[in-house]
Amino acid sequence: MLLYSLSYFQRTAVPGTIFGQLSLEGFSAEAITSIGSSFLLVYSLSQLLIGLLTDRYGGARVVAVGGFIFVAGSFAMPFCHSLYLINLCRVMTGLGAGTMFLSLVKETDRIFGRKNYSVLLGMVYVVGYSGGIFGSLPFAWLCSAFPWRHVLIVIGAISIVCYLCFLLARGKEPLPAINQVPFAPETLFYVIRNPYTWMLIFCASVNFGAYYIILSIFGKKFLEDCGN
Repeated sequence: MLLYSLSYFQRTAVPGTIFGQLSLEGFSAEAITSIGSSFLLVYSLSQLLIGLLTDRYGGARVVAVGGFIFVAGSFAMPFCHSLYLINLCRVMTGLGAGTMFLSLVKETDRIFGRKNYSVLLGMVYVVGYSGGIFGSLPFAWLCSAFPWRHVLIVIGAISIVCYLCFLLARGKEPLPAINQVPFAPETLFYVIRNPYTWMLIFCASVNFGAYYIILSIFGKKFLEDCGN
């Protein structure tokens, strides 16, 4: 859950909260937007593949790999000064962050069972969304008091510690057997043909995507420019 919270922080904080600081370093608005897009595009498009991997290998195995990619990208990004390297680190961070939520859903169901599933999933959301909250005003305050790169380096170091704790804790719980049932495309088409799927996409996903674009890319900059 702490890794998921840190992934939520990365989605919210960069580049939206530090838009002004990046501008002062000479990055154009288009370049800063590409930093946000490189994360969100990879994060979004990876979800279908991550879902298949968690069903087959289990969430713990997926996070063991994805978490390494996530902490590597998170820690390396503040050391980069070229747009190419920053975007590369954001791609790594987005790919690793994409493994967190679906793996948590899978492991919550497996370890705690259906009886406690809703309560535990609520805890997942509370802890995870706290990272998004920290990525807005608290992170902006820290960046006004300290260089933003130093703040992200510390947060990257915290991510590494959380990942190491996850690896230690993973050995305490037996891993599930690998699902040997091969993926069948017709099962995916069955879900896509379900009209309730499209209702969910329209009612939830469109709003969630719009909210995230505003929050993580240009919302803060828009308020500063138009509302002082």
